[in-house]
Amino acid sequence: TVSLPPDDEALLIRAKISMDKGNSLRTQQYLDAMEDKSVPDWFFLQARVYIAQERYDEALPLLKAVEEQFPKECTILLEQCCRELDDFRGAYFYACKLRSLDDPA
Repeated sequence: TVSLPPDDEALLIRAKISMDKGNSLRTQQYLDAMEDKSVPDWFFLQARVYIAQERYDEALPLLKAVEEQFPKECTILLEQCCRELDDFRGAYFYACKLRSLDDPA
């Protein structure tokens, strides 16, 4: 695990809570205040903020960068981004990948 400065840990927790409550503006403020923006949680939450702002093209590379850390969550959001960007081949790919994650047999 990555060790964050003490303030960053608190900011990250607040950002997660804020995003879960649907407040992407507040989440962005917490993320901007963080010192270390290289941790997977930061990438994932920033991508969620971009999706809430319908900035799908900016969310895609962030989600792809942390896909291994959050396989199911990222796959769901990657499929959504591709669909919104009219990348139906990508959307189909991630929909199939999600299905394989749900049913590994």
